[in-house]
Amino acid sequence: MTKVNKALSPAIKNDISTLQVLMREALLLSLRREGKKGRPATRLQLVADALVDAATKGNADAANEIFDRVGGKLPQAVSREGRVRVTVH
Repeated sequence: MTKVNKALSPAIKNDISTLQVLMREALLLSLRREGKKGRPATRLQLVADALVDAATKGNADAANEIFDRVGGKLPQAVSREGRVRVTVH
């Protein structure tokens, strides 16, 4: 949690949460609509197609986004300095 988030009042945090839900719902509604005439696809499919097209043209960020969405994000490496005590039972 950032310093800004800690300083916000509960009412403002609730308003932000509500706005996030409303924006998510609006985006999902828009993505479910049909795309341009002549293409029997939802906007979501058009967005996915554009992402795949970008990845196949060498856009590494697009490729990483696809891999993260399809296969799940890879676990991040965790490092720790100093002494660590391990007990095996």
